[in-house]
Amino acid sequence: MSAAAARPLVSRRTFRVQWGECDAARIVFYPNYFIWFDEATAALLEKAGMSQRMMVEAGGVGIPLVDARASFIIAASHGDDLEIESFVERWGNKSFTVRHRIYKDGKLAAEGYETRIWGGRDPADERRLKAMPIPAEIKARLSEP
Repeated sequence: MSAAAARPLVSRRTFRVQWGECDAARIVFYPNYFIWFDEATAALLEKAGMSQRMMVEAGGVGIPLVDARASFIIAASHGDDLEIESFVERWGNKSFTVRHRIYKDGKLAAEGYETRIWGGRDPADERRLKAMPIPAEIKARLSEP
């Protein structure tokens, strides 16, 4: 089975909404969802055994974010326990999309995605990053065995 046809590796974690993550209306201030998405992507990479060093050895420098979106369905407040699940939903040649779903009391509260590129050093200018083809090993690591 190819990495593109394989089932995605899914990362799940539970966390509690903190006081400082809420606004004056006592609901989560929306930028915090994007922080949680970024943290969840890092947890997914960690679950896949991908460190920064491993990415560099595979020819990359990082996975810069090129697009992020979210939909908010059920408000969350201080003290709520939330669960976030994350997985690679789509693979391109040089980019991939991580889908995030946040649940409150078992119900979908928010969902979103991040589109990231496999970044490498631009041969024309080493100070710049350039989208590079994603190695098959990386796709395989982010798929269920």
